[in-house]
Amino acid sequence: MPVHTPVYLDQVLETLNIQKGQYFIDATAGEGGHIAGIIKQGGVVLGIDWDPSQIEKLNIKFQENKNVKLVCGNYADIATIATKEGFDQVDGVLVDLGLSMAQIFFAGRGFSFKKLDEPLDMRIGKIESQTASDILNSYSYQELSDLFSSYGEELLSDDVAREVVSYRERKIFSTVEDLVKTLHTVIKTKTQTHEVQFEKMASRIFQALRIAVNKEFENIKLCLEESLKIIKKGGKLIFISFHSREDRIIKQFVRLHQLKIIKPDLNRSDKRSFERSAMLRIVQL
Repeated sequence: MPVHTPVYLDQVLETLNIQKGQYFIDATAGEGGHIAGIIKQGGVVLGIDWDPSQIEKLNIKFQENKNVKLVCGNYADIATIATKEGFDQVDGVLVDLGLSMAQIFFAGRGFSFKKLDEPLDMRIGKIESQTASDILNSYSYQELSDLFSSYGEELLSDDVAREVVSYRERKIFSTVEDLVKTLHTVIKTKTQTHEVQFEKMASRIFQALRIAVNKEFENIKLCLEESLKIIKKGGKLIFISFHSREDRIIKQFVRLHQLKIIKPDLNRSDKRSFERSAMLRIVQL
């Protein structure tokens, strides 16, 4: 698999205007693309990631670099982690809410609808008690419909919820294939353009489940509030989101605290198809 280049990497680095010796936090370190860019320009970085397997890889990748410190933790706890690690006054915080390519294709936790044999887990940190299969096997029809509508913005949420309830009467949800079969059944009864519509629906439903399992909307709100405690005046808070509701949470936070949003140059010719939904918000403190 090719090396993953983060979306909006150039815009992030340009916006941070990194000076040698300045401190930054990458609160969703992923595969380390942003970290590598920041230290190349002389910055010192605390990288946080919720996924212990990501931190293991990053420790190997940056083991020779004294300007990188890595911690396994939830970005919702950013202020506590930062203070403990000596990053309580930083020049910038970056939060990229997308999954890394390694997580999608190799984590074995059911993040992709193309990995049929994987368990329907979807826990990023591996310590959350509820999995995606737990939700599918226990939520009521109405709870499922609300989840798919609110978190996945799926127009056929009622139909998907109804088919989930019907399917689990015959077999419990345990693998990606179980959910994929359910979605195929819904699509076949609702549209003639089966494959195209299936992929769009599957993306939305899988995203909704992942958000619910990991309490992502709640964590974003906590991270935003906590970041105010550790960013210097004049510093920047950068969020890259992939869901309209994530973006609304960020914009509401900006209005509530009367902060300033910087509009970056978003002209890109190399933006990949699966990243077209990415939204970049740069907040000046």
